[in-house]
Amino acid sequence: MSTTDRTPNPVRRRRAFIAAGFVVPALAVFAAIVVQVIALPNLPAEIAVHWNASGDADRWAAPWTMILATALTGALAIGFAAASYAPLRDGTPGGAFRWVGATTAALATFLAALFGGIVWTQRGGGTPSSLTLVGASLAVAVIVGTIAWFAQPTDPEPEPGDRVAPLEITSGQRTLWLHTEVVSRVILGLAAFVVGLAVLTAALGWAGDASTGSVIGSLTIIVIAVAAIVTTFAFHLRVDDAGLTVRAIAGLPRWRIPVEEITDVQVIHVRAIGDFGGYGVRWRPGKIGVILKSGPALAVTRRSGRTFVVTLDDPATPAALLGAFALRDAT
Repeated sequence: MSTTDRTPNPVRRRRAFIAAGFVVPALAVFAAIVVQVIALPNLPAEIAVHWNASGDADRWAAPWTMILATALTGALAIGFAAASYAPLRDGTPGGAFRWVGATTAALATFLAALFGGIVWTQRGGGTPSSLTLVGASLAVAVIVGTIAWFAQPTDPEPEPGDRVAPLEITSGQRTLWLHTEVVSRVILGLAAFVVGLAVLTAALGWAGDASTGSVIGSLTIIVIAVAAIVTTFAFHLRVDDAGLTVRAIAGLPRWRIPVEEITDVQVIHVRAIGDFGGYGVRWRPGKIGVILKSGPALAVTRRSGRTFVVTLDDPATPAALLGAFALRDAT
């Protein structure tokens, strides 16, 4: 059966995703802003906008800041969905689109309800209970996310990959395959932009006598971005008679799949967003993926039934070598 035959109606897929990822967030944000604007005349000059772990308000700001925060978070949620829409529009299959749509709807609803509630409950100078606001907002978000999940069609599992003929290895011959795989240049460029922007912000803040919190925030972003780069953007791979080893250039994370645990080796085609929901180290039921780009990938199935997937420009060579080692080990 062809992929086209197995793929749900493309028009329904797009419409359901648009409703969950664009329409619901837009309506939630619009409703929250309307509520906030209606409440403005009855609000004090400053309202509580942050609570500590004990539930006491510890930060205050002008009411319009919450309206701006609501609009910005809504735009970010819609942007998250927009990043996935292009491949969906082009017909790319993959169950991750359903997760993206449902998550976007739930997240936008949660933030809109929370920010709207923060403003509305402070009419007349009252201070709301942060626990009540978070609980109520979370309940609404779960309901909306669940509806968005079931409103979207389910994509079938991808077609099985291709098995590569095992490499012929003579008795006593030692064979080793080494390779380093790097994420796409586009993602590298985006990461470099984030790091550069954070470095510039920290430098300007330090020079301009900004608050310590702002500088620490910028430095935190730098550390997180650099950690993400060295742990998820490039991996060393090794195939030898002991099995497959995949490790990040930082040393961790690291996976070792002994040859005696391998039950199947395939070459498959991976669509990063459609199949795994994005790039980097990804998890989905029954699979772990090191997804650095869309395209060909090596899929190794273990005796436990779990599959390890890593995208490679040439997965056929390690697949043939692993197949040879697994066959030799079995005999």
